Amino acid sequence: MSALNHGGLWSITQPAQQIFLKAEFHFRQFTSKPDLQRLHISGITNKATSDSDILAYYNLMVSDAELEPDSHVCKDVLRSIISLYVHVCSFSFAKDIIQHYKIKATQTKARALHKEISRSCQGDGQQRQE
Repeated sequence: MSALNHGGLWSITQPAQQIFLKAEFHFRQFTSKPDLQRLHISGITNKATSDSDILAYYNLMVSDAELEPDSHVCKDVLRSIISLYVHVCSFSFAKDIIQHYKIKATQTKARALHKEISRSCQGDGQQRQE
């Protein structure tokens, strides 16, 4: 199978995939708290970029390129990759929370409307009996 697919885009390598899986793990650790009010994006990014597994996978990726693994450019690229990934996850996480809130609000309104209709029907029945 060719490394090029989807109209010329490169397929993801195993080390890159592992980096994203580990970054997702750190993101989920920070967002697993109930009633979360804020996301600490820089904290998640710092934790992920200092993870020994992520660094090892990134060094595997860099060893295939013609860059020195200890250069500032390599470290900045890793930090930028992780930061972008965390930002995208954050937007998705926020969207999920908003959607959950909207569903919950709709269900609450539907219940209240049902009770209101039920009360008005009961009120009409009592007035007619009198």
